[in-house]
Amino acid sequence: MERMATLREGTLVNLPKGELVNGRFCIVRKVGEGGCGAVYEVFDQSLNTRAALKAEANDVSGGSVLKLEVEVLKRLRSCMFVPHVIHSGKRSAYSYVVMTLLGPSLQHLWKIRCAGRPLSESTTVRIGIQALLGIKQLHDVGFVHRDIKPTNFAMALGDGADGRFVHLIDFGLARAYVTRDANGEQIIRPPRPDGQVLFRGTIRYCSPNTLLRKEQGRHDDIWSLMYMLVEISGGLPWSKTKEMDREKMRQIKQNTPDSRLLKNRPAEMYPILDHLRTLDYMMRPNYAFVCSQLCAVMSRKRYNFADPFDWESSRATNLPAHVVDPNDLVHNDCGL
Repeated sequence: MERMATLREGTLVNLPKGELVNGRFCIVRKVGEGGCGAVYEVFDQSLNTRAALKAEANDVSGGSVLKLEVEVLKRLRSCMFVPHVIHSGKRSAYSYVVMTLLGPSLQHLWKIRCAGRPLSESTTVRIGIQALLGIKQLHDVGFVHRDIKPTNFAMALGDGADGRFVHLIDFGLARAYVTRDANGEQIIRPPRPDGQVLFRGTIRYCSPNTLLRKEQGRHDDIWSLMYMLVEISGGLPWSKTKEMDREKMRQIKQNTPDSRLLKNRPAEMYPILDHLRTLDYMMRPNYAFVCSQLCAVMSRKRYNFADPFDWESSRATNLPAHVVDPNDLVHNDCGL
């Protein structure tokens, strides 16, 4: 018999251990809380496996974040670098989605497993390539993420090959950049006027354009990816800035030369920033070029996808030598 869930402060759903959701998903433990409500590990009695369940109160203020996340994940159902939806539903007090249970976040692996030490160039570049794949997959189905950061990437569970892939997660701030015209043709959604867009994202990692409250496009996600890679491999120039005022941060970012931002980073990263500066909201990033620059580092330094990550204690040889071909990034998108 199912027990009644309780709500705390009208937003977070507290599901007791052992509760059975939809007669199938048994609550094992709470694993976290976030903008989309509470997250639980559950046991799927139908598939005899573990999964993750996100629950959000139905009366949450500001509208449902979970509904958006479910929509995004369903569009990404055939993609590799994102969790997959197993089931979603609605009860009297809350709505929920059950999805792939992933392992620790990149933030946890970096800060806890690696004690906050800079990640090696090999680990950083391989994370960058896989993260780029996840971001492009999201863009391909018509959404921008708007909050790319270490917390929003997680490794798969397990010690096998699947456990060494990076997954993009948490689509609560995502926004569709694709719409349809009067004839039903896909078009780029017109941007809102500069300065009239509510700030969305994380100040440390967002692009300077975002701090100007401009509409975020595909290139802004890649700016955030580049900042994330710099951060985990030795720190951003503004990492220790205590004052997080948006205007001050925008000035710091705009006035920081690439030579300082990318100090001691691979030379191949400089052309990526040059490319991003040529783009605006309406323009499609050259994903294949960005990927080829990161792959060039691997080639030059003879890094291999089968090499252990910094948080792994032994060599992992169960991954293929090539996870992605940059040429693959040219295809399979929405054509905009």
